[in-house]
Amino acid sequence: MVHRMQDAARLRGCRVAFVSASERGRLPRILQAVRGSSVLLVGDSPGFAAAGGMIQFQTQDNRIRFSINPDAAERAGLRLSSQLLSLATIIHDSSERGIGR
Repeated sequence: MVHRMQDAARLRGCRVAFVSASERGRLPRILQAVRGSSVLLVGDSPGFAAAGGMIQFQTQDNRIRFSINPDAAERAGLRLSSQLLSLATIIHDSSERGIGR
């Protein structure tokens, strides 16, 4: 089922949450709302994975590519398959979480 959430606190009941680029300014609140839960956060904003998202989609050479932040997945208690990780660009947490600023 797909639901559109207005309240970030309700995301804790989701298994997967897609955070669109239009929600970029709310990302810090979303990250805070799901902290400690096992919600897989997927997004398409530049810097999404470095800011604490888990999977970030981007277009590169007219193809959809993705990056994974294994640090964020580990904090959520999620294990990502080695096959998935081998296909992705690995991004680790940035020292500055400036995506929502």
